This record gives sequence, C-alpha cells and structure tokens, in this order.
Amino acid sequence: GSLTACSGSLNDARYPTGSSSVVASSSYEALYVANPDQGTISRVDVATNTVTEVEVGLEPVRLARAGDLVFATLRGERAVAVLSERDGELALQQRIELGAEPYGIVANEKGTTVWVANQLGGTVDEIDVESLTVTRSFPVQGQPRFLALHPSDKHLYVGSAMGGILSDINLRSGEVDQLTLPENTAVVPETFEVVSLSGRITGDMSVSADGTSLAIPVLYVNNVSPVGPPTDIEDPNPPENGYAGGPDANQRFNPGVVLIVTNQDGKLRTEFNDSIRTTGIGRGQVVAGYPSSATFSPDSETVVLTIEGSDAALVVHVPDEIGDQRLNRNGLDMAADVPDLAGDFFGSNMQFGDVETILTGSAPRGITWLEDDRAYVHNGFDYSVADLGFDVPAQLIAERNSGRDGGRGGVEVTGTMPPVDLGDEFPEDGISNFPAAHESGAPVAVSAEILSDDLALGRQLFFSTSNEQMALPGASVSCATCHFDTRNDGLTWEFDDGSRQTPSLAGEVSLTAPVTWMDGVPTVFDEVMITSQGRMGGNGLSDEDAAKVAAFVDSTPLPDTPLRGADTEQIQRGRDLFESAEVGCADCHSGEAYTDNETYDMYGVSEVRTRGLAGIAASAPYLHDGSAPTLRAVLSTARTGEMGDTGGLSEAQMDDLEAYLKSL
Repeated sequence: GSLTACSGSLNDARYPTGSSSVVASSSYEALYVANPDQGTISRVDVATNTVTEVEVGLEPVRLARAGDLVFATLRGERAVAVLSERDGELALQQRIELGAEPYGIVANEKGTTVWVANQLGGTVDEIDVESLTVTRSFPVQGQPRFLALHPSDKHLYVGSAMGGILSDINLRSGEVDQLTLPENTAVVPETFEVVSLSGRITGDMSVSADGTSLAIPVLYVNNVSPVGPPTDIEDPNPPENGYAGGPDANQRFNPGVVLIVTNQDGKLRTEFNDSIRTTGIGRGQVVAGYPSSATFSPDSETVVLTIEGSDAALVVHVPDEIGDQRLNRNGLDMAADVPDLAGDFFGSNMQFGDVETILTGSAPRGITWLEDDRAYVHNGFDYSVADLGFDVPAQLIAERNSGRDGGRGGVEVTGTMPPVDLGDEFPEDGISNFPAAHESGAPVAVSAEILSDDLALGRQLFFSTSNEQMALPGASVSCATCHFDTRNDGLTWEFDDGSRQTPSLAGEVSLTAPVTWMDGVPTVFDEVMITSQGRMGGNGLSDEDAAKVAAFVDSTPLPDTPLRGADTEQIQRGRDLFESAEVGCADCHSGEAYTDNETYDMYGVSEVRTRGLAGIAASAPYLHDGSAPTLRAVLSTARTGEMGDTGGLSEAQMDDLEAYLKSL
C-alpha cells in the first residue's frame, strides 16, 4: 500500500492541503488566525509577535490562503470574507454569499480556486479566485464540514459531521463518490461478541505533501453495548457500564487517525488503509480525546493531531506501508480467533501508533507550518498561537529509532486497554518508561476574551476529556464528544431500558425542562451532574461549576438551518396544518421552544417526553430511538395517529408541513 507519486506533489511542502483555523502568509513571516467568538481575523508577525485584528463578520471558523488573498468562512452569515494583505496589514476586500453554515475551506497551491463546505446547506461550492464568483456546486450528504485537496487538484475530499461519510469529488468530471470510514470492531469480554464501532469524522483533514495519503481525524464509538443506569453521583468509582467504559470497562470511545493511500491523481485506494488508535501521556495522566485536526508534516513522515479536549497535540508516525500493520500492542494478530484473545486484549481492532505528546494551550484546533521543521498551534479557548517548541518530525523519528522498546522502535501506548489508575497501568516510577511529553512554546495572545468568566469555564469543562471533575481521564469522553458543537452526534445508543438517540443541546435547553427523553431530570444542571458524575466517571464536580456548564449549554445558538426564519407561501400553508385541530401537532409542540414539556405514551413506549422543535432540521435522526432518519419519515409515522395525525394529508400537504418544520 506504499505508493510513490510520479506527479501530484506540492511544490512547497508547507502549503496547507486541508482546512484550518490558522494559516501562514505567502511569505511565511506571519500567521492568520480565525477568532469565531470575536468575529475577527488576527495577523501575527512571528518575528516580533505583533498582533493586529480586523473585523470580518459573524463566526469566522476556517481560513485558506490563495496567493496573497485570505478567505475566511463566516459560519454565522452564510458568506466568505475575502481579505488582502498590504504593508503588513489585513484589509477586508469583499464578501461572497454562500449556503447555510459555511465551515471548511481549502485553496489550491496555484491560488486560482477555493472550495467551501456549507455544512447545513449540504453543498461544496467552488470559487474562482480571479472573479470571486461561485463556478460550481456539488451536493454532499451528512453535513459536509471538513475539506482536503489533493496536490494534483484533481480530487477534493469532504468529511461530513454525520454518519462517518467521506466524499471524494472528482474535480474533472464533477462526480461525487460517497464513501464511508473503514470498518472497525470491538470485542465484548463477557460474550466474545464482536460489535461494529460507529465511525465519525471529528476534525480537519489533510493530504501528505507527496500526494500519497489522506489523513482523517476520527472517533470510533461503541454505541451498541448497553449503557447502564447512572451510579450515585457521590460514588467516587466510575460506572462499569457508563460512557467511561463498556462491559468490563471495554473502551467506548476510540480516537485516532485513518490513513488512506491515494494514487498520483488523487483517487483514493480505499483497499489500503490504516485506522491508528492514538493516545498520549502528559500531565501525569493519559491524554485521549477526539482529534480536532490532522495535519501532515512537510516531509509526510508524521501527522500532528490536535486533541481539543485534552489541551495537547499528538505526533503520530506514518507507517512505512499503509494497510500492512494489523498487530495489537502485544503482537497479537487481530484477525486471530476471538477466544484466543481472552484475557489479553479487549478493545477495537484499530492498530496502535507511535505517538509523541506535546502539551499546548486550551482547546488546540489547528496546525500550520512556517518551515519544514517548525509548526505553530492555534489554541481556540486561549485565543493564542504557540510554536510547537521542537523539531517535530526529526525529534519523533530520532526517539522512535532509539529502539527503547526493543520492537519497531516506537513506544506503544495504552490504546484501548481499560482506563485504570496510572499506578496500576504503568511502572512503579510512574511514566518514566514512556516518552516524556514536550511543551509548546510561550503563547502569543491573538485576541481578548469576550465571554464572562463563568461561561468561559463552563465551556472548558463541557469540552474537557482531561479534567477529572468531568470524566475519567483516558476514557476519551467529554460532553462535547457526543454533543458535537453542542449539538448531537447523529448516533442512537443502546440503554438497558431501550434505544435513545443523542438529543441536540443547541439553543436554550432549559426552555424544554424537564430534560432527557424519558427520565424526569428537572434541570440542565441536574443532567450535568448525572452525566458527568454518574456516567462519564467524573469525580468531585462542585455545584458552582456544574451551574457554569449548564449556563454555557443554555448560551449556545440554534443552528442556522437553510429555511430557518423563512416565510414562504408553502411554509404558511404548513403552519396552518401544524396548528390545525385535525393534524394536532401544536397540541403538544407549543410555546417558544415548541414543547409542552410533558410525557406521553406512544409507539409502545411509556412516558416519552415532547421534544422541542426549534432548529429541528439539523438534528437527525428523529424520535426517541432514532428510527426516523428524516423529518419526512417522522411525518409518515404520524399517519397512524399516535403522534398527531397526518393520515388525512396529501403528499403536497406533507411537503408543506415538512417545509414549516424546517423553518423553525
């Protein structure tokens, strides 16, 4: 699976091939940084650490540089801001109107074309840099969010936030090939049952400078093994069957990077792939959590993953032959008979990577390269950038080749072994046998905090996989792990008492209290305590800090769905049907949040709580068990009269009612 490119390589190996929240200027003497909270782009002179800021619009999230122009996606305004640099200063040049929630953006090295993923618009738009107009638009499923471009300019890769969908756009023919992440499985120790893990793409992707492979940051989730009831929140021991672990503490959340070989034109060779489980060591604990970006080093030898919830970056060695390493840390072939693994290994069949840990600021989001051996990290919650602090690829390769473990030379990390106390898992002298974590350089502030102290701390706790108050360190779980972007992960989970899909937390959730699908949890505060202490293995969260997490949850905005706030004739007809006595939707879905906050018996289940409908178009799947993949499917189930009654509606009236729901 190791291919050498005859063409399709970058001329400048530092040039970014994927979306990022930080990019280098054309001279590589400055950094551009997106500040979503402030609505600004910062320019950082790396020689003097001089910072200037320019206002661009609502929620700039990702940047791309095309020649001397900088493009910033304005997620809150359905637009891209175009900036130019003159005499060391950025100036806003114009805006390009796009679809709902533009997010990922990437430009080709020639600086002629830019591509933008409209997450809720469901399209990827192509922009001609000379005319600054949209020339083509490609439909993509699953909320397209992350982009990476092959150096040949012939293939564009799109990572969707939902469903583990990876799309390959052939830029010559315009065809969109919808793929899925490689399958990975886990073993249930009690029964030796092999269960499929649900794969999700969690961050910005990249292509190696030599054009031979694509790196995708991922999280593989065991949502099949039943989740038990929460333990007593005062119990210091983590629940055995909660989110911190599955049966017998089998790992539920498996973060890593998927590597897929490409040919010289950029066509994905999906038969050659590796799913590498990534875990580091730092601050006296396991460093684990979903990666928010995966960026190749210029020499294509390593991938740097930013771990948003653990305030760290992991440097992962790329296998010499992608698709040819399938052994676990004990040297066992994962294709062997499952019973032979009993007592030795129970986790996913993802392979283990050679990993170095770099401790960063709060919520690292992106990496960019100024030199072949010098990278900068953007820390999202600190509003800062920092030099990673050492020669990343050379240092890793030197330590890997030192042969300290007597094997391949790489240091095998704990991977998906059950999270336990460090004193039990590691030698008596702590973690000295593992590579020491490095620290990034001194941070340079790029903007000022605009959140209140309480909201800022609540957000940090919501995202943290390393704060012991919130979750068991090493379990790779935080509130944000399932409530991606404070919304939902699109997954349905098995509980001891049935199936439940992850509800979205966007908007003021307290308006829908009591919360959760069926349980009578009176407030968001109570749910924060139950989830963190009773299910995620957190210990000692104070009432004061739990209240700050709840306040942050209530502060998050509703998603900008394509029809939100629209008032067409079709939507007006749909509203009339929604409020009619014959259909009866408004009998339960009423008030500001479109819920009466009551429970009802329906579909053979007792006491299902009425969900709020604000922003409902962005939170598929639907119903308590996730059995309805679309809003139209929800309306079809209501033809039986168990939840309203759409049995008497024509297809045209169903279209009207669906349009109204999408406008909420």
